[in-house]
Amino acid sequence: MLPSKDIDECEVLTEQLAQVASELRQLASEDSSDALAPSENTPRWRIREAVDPTQLTTFGLGVAQPLVIEPADLTSLSYLLGLLDRSRVPWRVIGAGSNLILPDTPIEAVLIRFGRSFAGYHSLPLEDDAPTLSSLFAAGTATSDLTPPAEASVVRLLVGAGAPLMGLSRRTAHAGLSGLEFAAGIPGTLGGAVKMNAGAHGHALSEIVRAAHVMDVDGTCSRLDASELAFGYRRSNIADDQLVVAAELELKRASIADIQHERTRCLEYRRSTQPLSAPSAGSVFRNPIAKPGESETQAAAALLEQVGVKGLVRGTVQYSELHSNWLVRAAPQGRAEDAHELIRMGQERVLDRFGIKLVPEIILW
Repeated sequence: MLPSKDIDECEVLTEQLAQVASELRQLASEDSSDALAPSENTPRWRIREAVDPTQLTTFGLGVAQPLVIEPADLTSLSYLLGLLDRSRVPWRVIGAGSNLILPDTPIEAVLIRFGRSFAGYHSLPLEDDAPTLSSLFAAGTATSDLTPPAEASVVRLLVGAGAPLMGLSRRTAHAGLSGLEFAAGIPGTLGGAVKMNAGAHGHALSEIVRAAHVMDVDGTCSRLDASELAFGYRRSNIADDQLVVAAELELKRASIADIQHERTRCLEYRRSTQPLSAPSAGSVFRNPIAKPGESETQAAAALLEQVGVKGLVRGTVQYSELHSNWLVRAAPQGRAEDAHELIRMGQERVLDRFGIKLVPEIILW
């Protein structure tokens, strides 16, 4: 049971969340179809309350979350951040939720989620070093255009943070643009993937990201080039209070057949080695650095398999019998505490046997 002070604070924050939802509804229709309708300079959003965890994450652990707001465009997002700041209401950003475990208690914060209107993309002139974001948003709707100059061997794209990686990989492949083959089976969206420098099959987004556009808590946008992003293994310099709203990617012209062949290879590898049919959040731990001061990593899955966690079950969650570095939900309703316990057990066993501290790749809220 929570102490009375904590209960009082939770009740106050719950009231604040309700007030935020009420104010937003005064500015935009409660009807979700109208809430994201085109409108010049008028904030628009979709408001959802008591949202089931299976609608927020691929793992589906935890409980329903009190308030999720989907802004329609940059104007709406900027207004929302200002309102939350004035109301002193905390917020967090949630993308596809493909590497996230929600808690077993409601999060006392607004969850901000980018929807279809943040999933647009279009080509850029190579000489354009400061593209504007307005071209991505046409009155709250996403623009989608992969038509670069016919003679271009290198193509730059401006892509919204809400763009699904798998869909982007597929569409760029159809356009004969190479660079996102490795992302063919990554279920996340671009914004979160850029922040954590997501990767697979020996490649990462840092190879193709030339800049990220972020919004600060005061609603202003800035452009961070690749040197400022300072990408590392599953990390970047993007702060937790900065929201990635778009990124500039640089892809190369290539044979569509060759691109599709590589995408197929990546997808077949994932299907043969990962439990894709079960609810999960992907890789549990980052691959640890093999030796201090070096960049080469060793497989966390191999370490976990050697300490016997494969197939280990705790309540509603288990380590996959197919892949030691994956947790899967083993019941219709999963508990986050079961996942936390298995993560702790895996860390302790690997540390005791190998002296290696595994760092979660999964985000734990």
